Amino acid sequence: IYEARQTLNLTVWRCDAYDWNPPWTVGGNKGDKGDDAKRPLPRNLALQRAIKALPTHTFPFFQRIEIGYRAEMARYCQREEARMRQQVALLSRKPEMSRQEAEQLWQLGVELRPDNVETLRKSLEAKFAKEKRQPPELKLRFIKVDLDGKPVKITHEPQYMGFSKLTLTNVPVHDDTDTLPPDPEEPWLEMHARVAPSYASRKSVLN
Repeated sequence: IYEARQTLNLTVWRCDAYDWNPPWTVGGNKGDKGDDAKRPLPRNLALQRAIKALPTHTFPFFQRIEIGYRAEMARYCQREEARMRQQVALLSRKPEMSRQEAEQLWQLGVELRPDNVETLRKSLEAKFAKEKRQPPELKLRFIKVDLDGKPVKITHEPQYMGFSKLTLTNVPVHDDTDTLPPDPEEPWLEMHARVAPSYASRKSVLN
């Protein structure tokens, strides 16, 4: 192993996800009740755990996470492509097959050819859009920081909103046009939230 001449210290994150609305312990908003009641902002806000419940899912070691319609479409395409490859494997193992199965195997082979990747992806995206799937609905609660990364306030969206795109990242990507270039050495994430068109008329903390 050679010693590197230069090193870059990267901040790696863990994402806790909840399938339900968890109870909060600090930084409530006006109108909240019980555990969500408004309290003074603690000095060490960035270091305190704001949720007093265990997460439903945990995603360790991430530097970029995207939620929304576009991410759902990508997951759908990956799932459909995996299903097609599995179908090819099942048909190929058959010692004998009908004419219909042979035609199906040939068609799947053509669609999964490496030079047809873009065509297949466009076809699956069109199929996804035709099914008129709804964008995922989320409630946002996040800590705003200033340009020095110091906590400013907790921002809370009390209603569920549908998102075309919700990105949290601390690494720059070449096709990012919606956020400031994130710095992987800093202890905070850049967030970009794009509300789905069907929710754009709702008043929220994001507009």
